[in-house]
Amino acid sequence: MRTCVLVVLACATALPCGCGSSRDDDDATVWHAVTLPEGVVSLQSVWSFAPDDVWLAADSGKLLHFDGSAWTTTTLNPAVTVVSLMGFAPDSLVGVGGASLARYDGSAWTVEDLTAANVGIEGVSSVWGTGPSDLWVGGDQSTAAHFDGTTWTRTIAGSTDNVALWGTASDDVWIGGVFDVGHFDGTTWTTIEDLGHGADAIWASAADDVWITADDELSHFDGSSWTETELDGVGGVSAMWGFASDDVWGVGDFATVAHYDGTQWDVLDRQHAGSPYLRQLLDVHGSGPGDLWAVGAELGESGSTPLLWQIDG
Repeated sequence: MRTCVLVVLACATALPCGCGSSRDDDDATVWHAVTLPEGVVSLQSVWSFAPDDVWLAADSGKLLHFDGSAWTTTTLNPAVTVVSLMGFAPDSLVGVGGASLARYDGSAWTVEDLTAANVGIEGVSSVWGTGPSDLWVGGDQSTAAHFDGTTWTRTIAGSTDNVALWGTASDDVWIGGVFDVGHFDGTTWTTIEDLGHGADAIWASAADDVWITADDELSHFDGSSWTETELDGVGGVSAMWGFASDDVWGVGDFATVAHYDGTQWDVLDRQHAGSPYLRQLLDVHGSGPGDLWAVGAELGESGSTPLLWQIDG
């Protein structure tokens, strides 16, 4: 099992206290807060191609890019707030929010109105695909819409507010919302009756290695059956990212940071009971061990403050 130490340094962004715990270990892994450009009100999603090529989806149509030394900000036109990012290559990135899909080609962002695609998409909150010509988006009204490079086709899958979407191939796609999880085999969407719950997040490394989380419960599919794991304490996982089947990360409410080492899930950090400010982590992504980012918010007396954390390994 990997031994990790997490320390949240609020001073880097002048945030109030309410930090998670830390441990003392010679082989320490440290989370630290990263300073954001002024004017950022909220962060929704993160995608990292490399330590010097990181994208953040922020409020009011802002997309932030880190080149290893500084942040630059691009504002979409129209200024759609992106809530989920998916990257294929440094010159191929997509994001969704509202009724729009934003695409990055390595030099500029363009915005596509999905309502104009005549597929009845009004609210999208998740995106996944094998490439820019094989895209799925999920959203309200059980929407699961597919783009084949030319045409959008809307189907019904998952449940209300499909916030979770992931896959491993064109014929192995998972989607989930409030009540249900669906699976696409390349032809048909099927509701997964064995689960009995929806999904906050989905991540998979292969068809026989699928993780689905709902609140504090993590469900794993090995290709034939499901097993359930519950995290100890308060706070669940609402976003996941993995580098391998034995190196999966989850983040969520109460600044929960959890790690799976191939055998078990360990909660590495979480706010103490009685912390004055509630912290929520909304997304996690990285290019490899040592380059892992989490975004979220701290809710306090003065409102919401964006959080950007990085892990150094």
